[in-house]
Amino acid sequence: MTDALRQVVTRPGHAVTRQSEQADPRQVRNSAGGWTFAIPGEARVRRFLTLGTQGGTYYVSERALTKANADVILDWARNRPAELAAIAEEISAAGRAPRNQPAIFAVMAAMSLGETTEGRQAAARAFPAVVRTGTHLFTAAGYLEQFRGWGRGADASLLPRMIAGYESARDIERSGARAADKTRHYVQLVRDFPGLPWEALPDEARGQADVWRALTENGMPVTALLRQLPTLTRLGVLAPMSAHLGMVTARLTDEEVLRKGRVHPVAVLIAAKTYASGRSERGSSAWTPVPQVTAALGDAFYAAFGAVEPSGKRTMIALDVSGSMSCSAAGYNLMASEVTAAMSLVVMRTEPSWGVYAFNEGISPLQLHPRMALEDVTRRVAGLTYGGTDCALPMLWAAQANVEVDTFQVWTDNETWAGHAHPHEALAAYRQKTGIPARQQVIATTPTEFSIADPGDPGTLDVSGFDAAVPRLLADHSRGDI
Repeated sequence: MTDALRQVVTRPGHAVTRQSEQADPRQVRNSAGGWTFAIPGEARVRRFLTLGTQGGTYYVSERALTKANADVILDWARNRPAELAAIAEEISAAGRAPRNQPAIFAVMAAMSLGETTEGRQAAARAFPAVVRTGTHLFTAAGYLEQFRGWGRGADASLLPRMIAGYESARDIERSGARAADKTRHYVQLVRDFPGLPWEALPDEARGQADVWRALTENGMPVTALLRQLPTLTRLGVLAPMSAHLGMVTARLTDEEVLRKGRVHPVAVLIAAKTYASGRSERGSSAWTPVPQVTAALGDAFYAAFGAVEPSGKRTMIALDVSGSMSCSAAGYNLMASEVTAAMSLVVMRTEPSWGVYAFNEGISPLQLHPRMALEDVTRRVAGLTYGGTDCALPMLWAAQANVEVDTFQVWTDNETWAGHAHPHEALAAYRQKTGIPARQQVIATTPTEFSIADPGDPGTLDVSGFDAAVPRLLADHSRGDI
């Protein structure tokens, strides 16, 4: 018979509580029914700005998740507009988010709803750093209409030239000229307006290979280039041995171009998966992937991170592959588990001593290695996501197997619920048993208010997002620099 009294433990480092029960008064119930810690307001803001809410999560609909985050953002917009705008500018300017819409939304809200003139003016000063392209400007205008309408508060210095190019494109469209003449005029227009985004061109122009060649020759923003690789391939612009193929692959693998273009690694990962598929998810278009482009995207993923100094610590990379991690990552064509697996490759390439494991209600080594192609990684992980979530398993397994770990990296949505001990309890028990002052890093995959990291533990770090700064941040924390 099981002795129920064996569960009553008060010895430091040994007390355990089921994750379905509250172990600490600071904990709140997460969306899966388990108990986790609530992250503070600024961390919640940063999660929204880096992860967005598109697609929702496994447990929370997109609408509900967006409303919950919007309530936080709007509260900051009214009461702390300057701080909100500053955080949005910081994240946007550094390219920390794969989508810029959350940062634009935050700045527009602060400009419109700030309760002080000084706060609204501070948000307006952040506007040019966040709203940098024609596409951004159109997005900002839409958000501003939701709050108060377009007015003098926004810097619209980009607008007159964008409007002139847009109107010229419409003049060509309405001209009644022959198709060949129209194409020639569109090409000249692109050359006359080098900053004109492709979205400003009518559909008939977007179907012409010569127009895309001109856009490419103009130095199309690298983020736009990533999204248009299928179109460029389908229209024959990126053909084997063509000049434009060499031009594009060179830009995709140039670290300086990627840095200046604020290219987010997940944007590269999305582009790589989409391009390799050879077909559009939303339409009927198809293309035959060009091997040089596929290879360049793999190189671009790593190049987007730049150089990372290894921590030299023994690092256990623990990837949550439970059912909830099969949810789309922020509305993209990638599961959250696929993104974290790709990110783990960067850690493997950086650190000399590592082990990578997949966990849900069980845990096992994951057969990944740092030289794998991105396509192979996402394919391998795609078949692993199932079962409940027990984020205590990495620490419990390491303790039981007598594995020496300096840093536990747990990549998860924090919706843990299935374990017999809480993650922070398991970490304390591991430290107690081994005498190793092990650190824990929790990298969130969803913009919720939950974290398994104990905010009172100086050896833990809560991180959101998958941008170029994350590997450096993790290495710094492992070394004890932060």
